[in-house]
Amino acid sequence: MVDTRLLIKDNDDNYRQAIRSLGLIFLSVVYNGCGLIVFAWLGYIEYIFLCVEIFLNIVFIVKHPSHDTRTKTAFSIGLIITIISTFQAILMVITLKLTFKLFHLIKIFKRDVLEQI
Repeated sequence: MVDTRLLIKDNDDNYRQAIRSLGLIFLSVVYNGCGLIVFAWLGYIEYIFLCVEIFLNIVFIVKHPSHDTRTKTAFSIGLIITIISTFQAILMVITLKLTFKLFHLIKIFKRDVLEQI
């Protein structure tokens, strides 16, 4: 890792290595700051679509009943999966809200530290 102070003071002879290192630092800041939030929301939306798909499967089984034991078993399993998935979706919302509060506290902490410096 190249010391960024050497780059700022213009004492470093190898600018390419320094620029590559700064690029990686920038990408890690972007990923940790914004990327995690984006990936969390994309994962949550994907999970909601999965819950909707399971729910529509149950609705289809209810509208087109069959007296086959496999269909009844599939309905019971689908209903249990839907209930568990709904609870998991609620827990994911709570987790995302706590994550946003944590990011907000980190921003406040950084601001306070920079003010003290």
